[in-house]
Amino acid sequence: MRSVSMALSGMDLAHQRHFEDAAEQYRDYFIGLTDDWDRERSHGAEHGAQGHDADWGSVKAFSYTPPPLGFALYHALADLLVLLAWLAAALIWLLFSANRLKP
Repeated sequence: MRSVSMALSGMDLAHQRHFEDAAEQYRDYFIGLTDDWDRERSHGAEHGAQGHDADWGSVKAFSYTPPPLGFALYHALADLLVLLAWLAAALIWLLFSANRLKP
């Protein structure tokens, strides 16, 4: 139950990995952008070159969109199946026990 709860609340490893991948993509974008600025301005010879205000203003902000509910359900499928198996076993045992009762 804990694993399913963590998945549905977005606190499991699959959600963490999804966020880390998005952050890594943004980091690659940002590093590539600053490398382009360095190549354009310093030509590899100037030390201490700084970006212009217009450059920094053109950097898009990091924006993360959490995955949809289906993502959580897919990654919690094994745990959900185990819960359903326990539920089925409990119901079967309940029916078996109820049939053995004598009034």
